[in-house]
Amino acid sequence: MVLCAGCWHSKNEPEPEPQPVNPDGVTIVYAINKSSLSGNFMQDTAEMKAAMVSVDMSRQRLLVYLTESASKTGLYELQQVGRKNKVLTWRKVKEYDRRQTSTAPAVMKRVISDALAVYPDAEHSLIFWGHGTAWTPGFSGHETRNGGLTEVPAQYGYGGEYGKGNEWQWAEITDIADAIPDGAFRTIWFDCCYMSSIEVAYQLRNKTRMYVAYPTEVWDEGLNYNDVLPYIMRKNQDLVGGAAEFYSYYNDKSDAVTVSVMDMSKIEAVAEATRALMQKYPDNLDKVRGVSDYRRKSINNPDGYGYYDMMQLLKLKDNDALWQGVQDSMNRFVVYHAESSRDFNNRQWVRTPLCGVSMHSLGEYGQKEADHEPFYRTLDWYKAVYEQ
Repeated sequence: MVLCAGCWHSKNEPEPEPQPVNPDGVTIVYAINKSSLSGNFMQDTAEMKAAMVSVDMSRQRLLVYLTESASKTGLYELQQVGRKNKVLTWRKVKEYDRRQTSTAPAVMKRVISDALAVYPDAEHSLIFWGHGTAWTPGFSGHETRNGGLTEVPAQYGYGGEYGKGNEWQWAEITDIADAIPDGAFRTIWFDCCYMSSIEVAYQLRNKTRMYVAYPTEVWDEGLNYNDVLPYIMRKNQDLVGGAAEFYSYYNDKSDAVTVSVMDMSKIEAVAEATRALMQKYPDNLDKVRGVSDYRRKSINNPDGYGYYDMMQLLKLKDNDALWQGVQDSMNRFVVYHAESSRDFNNRQWVRTPLCGVSMHSLGEYGQKEADHEPFYRTLDWYKAVYEQ
């Protein structure tokens, strides 16, 4: 299921009002929506429209990149029609040929560059929409209804787009980082599962000032855009308020939910403190016990990679001064996090408190670890923390 072009533009609609030349801010949504989440994307774009009714569109703009048909993708802007009543419509800014999927690094780089160029003097925020699996090789037991398509076991972290040969298409977190210019964004928010991983955050540390993601899965409904977008679009952006709205939306329904807001200017101190601990205690943990795992293990994949709570994992190595040094730096890095009382298996967490950020346990997975370790060694986090 994809969006038909007619759903986004009609020749019978009146022309939109002239748009501001220099808005204060632009929010860009990069959507991998030709996927098992297509129906959810239709609902989310309706929520985006509802959110913009309460936003001053002379100062804030919304751009959405999406698959509009089987052969085309497009970058759209939400624009106002009519001066008296705030009627909103999607207008195409640029069209792209879909011979490459939206997960292709060259496509990501081009679309992000084009979106930044629409209002080059504004401050930009970026929301990634789709499936997420942190940095990990394989699909990690993530629960997704594949509709008969084949899941591709490779070291990919974002996407889940339907591609050729009935295979899911993914992008590596290293490719995502390469597609984003340094310093381009005020905020990056992953409306995807599992992307509040220290490995992912560190890979993106030079791309954005603030980072928002979820250490667990997120329900397929995703972000409640009508509630949260206005927080993102304030001149004095309120990410903590937006994250709290997201958390309350699910927690008030007794649904499992997690969210974390991170200040990327503080992440190097986390890496330095973690390196000090790891250099003193270099032995790998061959088995992790008594630590909360953010990943929901499934019957079909009970032994996938763990997404362990970072501070709980490190405490197995050291519970004295070095661990406290990491904790102090994490308290400055994670400015807000919230977790429901139960995980996505509907169980109490193995241990609390949680820190809101997951970390990989290097060396725990035997031959599987050895098979994928060459990729893990390419990550900036590995180089900063483990290399001698």
